[in-house]
Amino acid sequence: MKVDIIIPIYNAYDDLQICLQSIYKHTDLQQNRLILINDNSPDERIRPYLDEQKRENVIVIHNEQNKGFSNNINIGMAQSQDRDVILLNSDTIVTNNWVEKMVACAYSDSSIGTVTPVSNNATLCSVPNFCEENVLPEGLTIEQVASIVEECSMKKYPSIPVAHGFCVFVKREVIDCIGNFDAETFGRGYGEENDFCHRAEQMGYIHVMCDDTYIYHSGTKSFISKEKEAYIREHVKILNKRYPVQMRNTDIHCRDNPNAWVGRNVGYHLDIWNGRKNVLYLLQSDFKKGASDNVGGTQFHVRYLTLGLQDSMNIFVAARDGEYLQVTAYVGEKEHTFRFWIGEKEAFPVVRRREMAEIFQRILRGFKIDLVHVHHTATTSLDIFYEADKLGIPVIFSAHDYYYVCPNTTMLDSAGMVCVEQQKPDCTTCLRNKKGLYERNEYIRMWRMQHGKVLKMCRQIIVPSDSTKAIFSRYYPELAGKIQVIEHGMDELKLLELPREEVIYTDDFVCKLEKQDIKAEHPFIMGQAYLKTEPNAKYKVILRIMDEQGKMIYFPTNFGGAFELLKGTNYFSAVLPNGILCDGNLTANIILEKDGKYYTSKESKIVIKNVPVKKEPKLKVAFIGGINEEKGGKAVTRIIKQGGQAIEWYVIGGIGEAELEQLQKNNLVKTGYYHQEDLYTYLHYYQIDVVCILSKCPETFSYTLSEAILSHIPVIVTDIGALGQRVQKERYGAIVSADEEKTIDEVLELLNNWQNKEEVYQKVCKAVQDYRPVSVKDMLAEYCKVYGAYPAMKSAATVSKEDLEYLYQAYMLGHSNYQGDKNLLARMSELENRLKVFDNSITFKIVLKLTSINFPFKQKLRAWLMK
Repeated sequence: MKVDIIIPIYNAYDDLQICLQSIYKHTDLQQNRLILINDNSPDERIRPYLDEQKRENVIVIHNEQNKGFSNNINIGMAQSQDRDVILLNSDTIVTNNWVEKMVACAYSDSSIGTVTPVSNNATLCSVPNFCEENVLPEGLTIEQVASIVEECSMKKYPSIPVAHGFCVFVKREVIDCIGNFDAETFGRGYGEENDFCHRAEQMGYIHVMCDDTYIYHSGTKSFISKEKEAYIREHVKILNKRYPVQMRNTDIHCRDNPNAWVGRNVGYHLDIWNGRKNVLYLLQSDFKKGASDNVGGTQFHVRYLTLGLQDSMNIFVAARDGEYLQVTAYVGEKEHTFRFWIGEKEAFPVVRRREMAEIFQRILRGFKIDLVHVHHTATTSLDIFYEADKLGIPVIFSAHDYYYVCPNTTMLDSAGMVCVEQQKPDCTTCLRNKKGLYERNEYIRMWRMQHGKVLKMCRQIIVPSDSTKAIFSRYYPELAGKIQVIEHGMDELKLLELPREEVIYTDDFVCKLEKQDIKAEHPFIMGQAYLKTEPNAKYKVILRIMDEQGKMIYFPTNFGGAFELLKGTNYFSAVLPNGILCDGNLTANIILEKDGKYYTSKESKIVIKNVPVKKEPKLKVAFIGGINEEKGGKAVTRIIKQGGQAIEWYVIGGIGEAELEQLQKNNLVKTGYYHQEDLYTYLHYYQIDVVCILSKCPETFSYTLSEAILSHIPVIVTDIGALGQRVQKERYGAIVSADEEKTIDEVLELLNNWQNKEEVYQKVCKAVQDYRPVSVKDMLAEYCKVYGAYPAMKSAATVSKEDLEYLYQAYMLGHSNYQGDKNLLARMSELENRLKVFDNSITFKIVLKLTSINFPFKQKLRAWLMK
């Protein structure tokens, strides 16, 4: 198919040179012709420069008088009777295969009359932002952007009401059918292509966007004279008079942007295919606020890695969030979220699952992943290893617990004894009692065979402590040479601070104080706080407390406990510190934190009268983190019961031990759950002297231990796993037996010796003060070395059209409030003709809106939609 490329030229010498250079580089001028029309340019450089361009299939025409854009187009189109034409501005830069792709688009359907490529600056065809002049992404060239646009295109060729004259392909049959541009009416420019397109539409032709072709259009905005403004208004009036229905449709198109998916698709691909290394993290649950089960050591670690590395590489975090696999792409300061339906978590651990394998395959191909770093697979499957292996993508594995040794990650048997050192552990009985697994199945044999197989696929295995390496090597001795120790890094902890000027006073904030107890040794308050616009949302609540002497602190509140039975309410509680502020009246402002902003109201100020301050010095001992049976809950309970009144006890965190939950003593404080970043504030204001971490099971690292040490507080830990190993190595605390009976006696004896804070205690305190832990920066440097051993491999996977559609639907789910189920989504997809209409229809927009609000008949409507 031969094409004439017509370029009207009026000055703009520099732009013209760049434009022609790009045409010569990317255009077959043996097959196609270039027609250059100089419209009497005053710039004396233009004429000789164009004359130099004359050659076979390059035609140069010089107008002796200025004839205007429309006449120039007509002159160009008259140079042949049988060729299709491309009308091109001289301030454009064309890209690879541009003519061929536009021809393919034009002849993909007989009804297509004109084709307009996408561009950085082409109003209806501007990407990624609609009707804007988009700047090139940092670090990407025009050709790189064009390559990304082509590769990520779903080749839908969506309809547009009018073409854009910066670059438009016109079929010869359309010119033969409706004639040339109306130069008599629109000779001075503006509106001529609209008129041409509307005439063509009335004759049965449509106009489409070539969504796989990107042409750069400098189109720098310049001052518009009053004269030009006047004829633009005049031409708009003419168009409205000639084509009232079509002009209205164009206005609606501009308002609704039905092709928004093109810009969105290009937008996130420009980010995730930006040339940097793409690293995928897989873990059991996401660390993002609002995600289900988002707190834990694995999440803390992956969050530190992600935030620390996202400026030097693209980090993709994949994790189960309820019934979805959520993938968040962290690209510098940008985030793109994708949600893939995977259904409810199975009752038993899944080793392989074909649906999960397909999702992993599409993720690895679609995001062009260069390196997979598996942190946990407890909520997904092992298919990530196999799919990466098929594509030749290197995999690294990090052990955060002993799940790959046994699904019972605590490594405690049915009798509560550690099974690691046992010669013949009764795995059958243990897995039957703890996991409900049928005893005649050789489950543990299958488990280690399957997990050992995928560990062999890994290039490296990373563990956070020497003890973890020893345990893994015991079960998988053939992998010992692959195992590398990289300790988790943490930075110095900070007290909760909140600049007053950042607090927003609003009548939208509601606070209700429901309980106040100042007679207890530890003053306690409880209430609820929320925004009227989000009465059921769960957000962090902070107290700004001031005493009568003017001393002020910010104190975080807790959540969880019995009042959590009242679902949908944002309850908070706080046990106030009794040794920091002066006795007397305290004034407290209740502040709600939401998305980095802080809200309060004048009505949220409360006065707590006659608060006593305990003067008698006592040793303050804290048990931190979630306390359950595996974390030594029974021992903790008996230590507190037997410890008497000489010690002030604190349990900071959730409690999963029934007897401890019920235990009441006047020298015992139980806070409830806390936000991880607030632990140091609690330890500081409660003036904790000793932290006890009495786990019965071997920890791989223990962030709570790190937090205690970074708070400069001595620790007492059980001699098991990383706890005992780390304390023994650094001497910043004491080690007690992991045997429960011995644990109780040894802890009480140590605390009795440390009560007066004499020489032994002071020596341990000095070791804590002198200790310099591995920082996050140090840890990141180690991981950069590991990742640096695996070069980027962008060409390894071919991205199919189906992959692109699949990812886009996941993107739409990730960026909407829709949290429905798979059946409803499938129903909507069917009704909306898959992707093309998926996010543009009235039905979908209504569903998005309805699913984000609460109303009485919502469930009935949902049931009706699912019929």
